Amino acid sequence: MWVDANLAIQNQVSAVIMMFLFGVAGFSVVAPLQLRVMNAAGHAPDVASAANISAFTLGSAIGITLGGAAIDGGWGLTSVNWVGGLITSTGLVIALLTWVLIDWRSPGTAHDGGAADAVPAHHEHHHAASHSHH
Repeated sequence: MWVDANLAIQNQVSAVIMMFLFGVAGFSVVAPLQLRVMNAAGHAPDVASAANISAFTLGSAIGITLGGAAIDGGWGLTSVNWVGGLITSTGLVIALLTWVLIDWRSPGTAHDGGAADAVPAHHEHHHAASHSHH
């Protein structure tokens, strides 16, 4: 896969295709993750939403900084692929550790039938009540 990514960046047509596929893959996880955060937020969904999107922005800034440092360090344009892979792998390890250490210990999480994905009762009542006034 790394060889393919390195070759793709050196050809304009394949670079455009790879950028499109990267965009689709990258942004396809945002909505489900945002939904999970909002469902787990309890009484502070606005704060949770802001924190979640801020984490995405911070991740972009870190990636841009490290990618630029790799290029400035003389490692070439294709070094950005390695930097991105390392950042992604680190994020995956952190996500798995979080899942193992937090989600599996907390009642009402996805491992017990998806209770964390359900809308809390107070949100359902508020939502229904807000529609009855219209």
